[in-house]
Amino acid sequence: LVPRVQRLLGELLRFLEAAGLAAGPDGAAWRLLREDGPAGPVLRLRCLAAGPRLGTLVGELAGCVVFSATLSPLAQTRALLGLPEDTTLLRLPCPFPPERRRVLLVPDLDLRHAGREAALPALTLLLVGLVRARPGHHLVFAPSFAFAARLGEALAEHLPEAEVPVQTPAMDEAARAAFLDALARPDGRTRVACAVAGGLFGEAIDLPGDCLVGVVVAGLPLPAPDVERRAVQDYHGADGFDVAFRFPAMTRVLQAAGRLIRTEGDAGVVCLVDRRFAQPAWRGLLPPEWTPERCAPADARRLAEAFWTRVTVPSPSAAPAEPADALAP
Repeated sequence: LVPRVQRLLGELLRFLEAAGLAAGPDGAAWRLLREDGPAGPVLRLRCLAAGPRLGTLVGELAGCVVFSATLSPLAQTRALLGLPEDTTLLRLPCPFPPERRRVLLVPDLDLRHAGREAALPALTLLLVGLVRARPGHHLVFAPSFAFAARLGEALAEHLPEAEVPVQTPAMDEAARAAFLDALARPDGRTRVACAVAGGLFGEAIDLPGDCLVGVVVAGLPLPAPDVERRAVQDYHGADGFDVAFRFPAMTRVLQAAGRLIRTEGDAGVVCLVDRRFAQPAWRGLLPPEWTPERCAPADARRLAEAFWTRVTVPSPSAAPAEPADALAP
């Protein structure tokens, strides 16, 4: 009973602290949201825009440097963080040789929710072609657990020689460790792991050298359009879709693709599969050094094979590094 009371008191204190901020000078960005949870209605007090509060805090500092590998687009991120307009914007070039990464863009498949099942056979053959072009460890990122499971079933059927681990929503600590350990062992086996973009395996994992030779992002990983996400969209008006959906989705894409090249000696193929990736509003958010090559699903294997004929991958060695954006107000 005591631990339950302590948790309840902690939640009440956090709620009251948030309520104090919502009642303050930056309270216009706060909303009280009602959601239907498994145990009944849930009230959530959410800040829909951190910029006003962050801007106030930064204004009290002598200086501030904000850096990350996923701050693009810089101008919009500066505004969302509430940084002053004279903030210095700096984009650092990718430190790794561009010839050691090939980016393929496959715009022929419709991987929106309604079109995924129809696109599954062609997507499966595309993935099989990439794996056959370079056996080894591949990570396939899906926009949902359900689609990751469907991909896993299809790949297991068409690649009987490969292991196909699949991320599930109920994974415990041991299962997560086993999932990563299998990819971290370049033992000559072919493994095609299916995970969810924006999930546990989409960031902060290192698989250098020949631990990972390919990453596929199959479908745009848009956030779920829940009550909070819709409120964020409404709050930001004309820029609402970008802030609530487009920018977070592309951040997940960049984080997923970032699992591939972790050291200067790494090499691999990134494949983006979805017709929306070819649209200017989405393609314009890709890193300028990527220079994606459009191709049909049937051509992906040939292009991957051509890439692997001219590069080699050493064993894991150097510490990881990533390109980064920086904001310095």
